[in-house]
Amino acid sequence: MYQFWNVERFRDNHPNNYDDLGTQYIQLIIRNIDIILDHFNNERFLNTLAPLAEIYAPSYLYQAQLLADNLELLQEFLSRFIVEKDDQTIAMNQKFDQINKQISAQHLLEIVNSALGTISNWNQFRNQSMDMNMFRDKVDTLRNNFQLQINQNCNCPCQLI
Repeated sequence: MYQFWNVERFRDNHPNNYDDLGTQYIQLIIRNIDIILDHFNNERFLNTLAPLAEIYAPSYLYQAQLLADNLELLQEFLSRFIVEKDDQTIAMNQKFDQINKQISAQHLLEIVNSALGTISNWNQFRNQSMDMNMFRDKVDTLRNNFQLQINQNCNCPCQLI
C-alpha cells in the first residue's frame, strides 16, 4: 500500500507525535521542492544544496527511502561539479554543461516523483485527498528549459503533472 513511505511504521516508531511530525515533514517537502524547482528553473544550481539537504535528513530518519535515495543522488551529482574560487566562494565548474544540467534536471524529476509519492502515502494514511498538480507549472517549465522528455512507460505520480 505504501510504496514510497511506510507511514504505519513511522506511526509505530513515533506513536505520541507522528501526526505533528508527519505533517511538518510533508510541509517541508512541499516548501523545499517548490524552492528547488525555482532555483533549477533559474539555473541557480548551488542554491539547491541547502533545501535538498533539509529534506534529506528527515527523509532518511523517517525511512522515506526512495525520496532519501533520490535526494542523495542529486546532491552527489551536483557536488561533482562544485569548485572553490580564489575568493573563498564556490561555483559550478565548466564541466557542468548543458548535458549535465539535463541529467541533474532529470534527477530532480525523480525527486519530484518520489516526493509526490511520499505525500500521497501520507494523505492516503490520513484518508485525505491530494492536489497532484501542486508542482505542475514548475515541472513543465523545468521540462521545457532542459528539453526533458516525459517517460512514456512511467506509472509514477509525476506522470500526472
